[in-house]
Amino acid sequence: MYKIIFMAVLFCGGLAFAHPKKMANIRGKNIHLQTVNHTFAGSINGHVVSGYKKQGLFESELSVFENDTKLISNFKHNNQKVFGGTLVLSGVEKSEHHQIDFVELVREEDIFVFKFDGEIFKIYVTADRFENGHYINPEYSLNYRGEKVSFKLNGGQACYGYSAHLISMIFPVAIFSRR
Repeated sequence: MYKIIFMAVLFCGGLAFAHPKKMANIRGKNIHLQTVNHTFAGSINGHVVSGYKKQGLFESELSVFENDTKLISNFKHNNQKVFGGTLVLSGVEKSEHHQIDFVELVREEDIFVFKFDGEIFKIYVTADRFENGHYINPEYSLNYRGEKVSFKLNGGQACYGYSAHLISMIFPVAIFSRR
């Protein structure tokens, strides 16, 4: 009897924490993305982009398409156990490289702290609610040199981990790809 109850709770509990398979969107100034599960695609600052969190790993891959060239950036834990990566964009004469590193999560205040090219940024999260370990319809915002930069996941949800992946992939492209 206990085994049946345990299996039912285990199976049904997993459904409550699963990411929905419905299409949602991510919007911000010059940010137009469609997303499902842990994958997104669309445009940021007029650049075609796609990104996804790799299944079963705390790693993500971002592709930015510029001038018919696919530039790939990977974000994962390095040898020092710091989550981050190098954003690669096309430069005028050669490719640009921007270092992105997660610093900390202040859960009580819904703040993620990241370093973009060595500069510290606080990313503030607001959401309709926090339920089953997920922000529901979260909006992420930061102040970049006096300007508010933000994006909102509409009709979706993100846990702390997926939020870190979204922040590491979307904000740097929005900031560094301005031409």
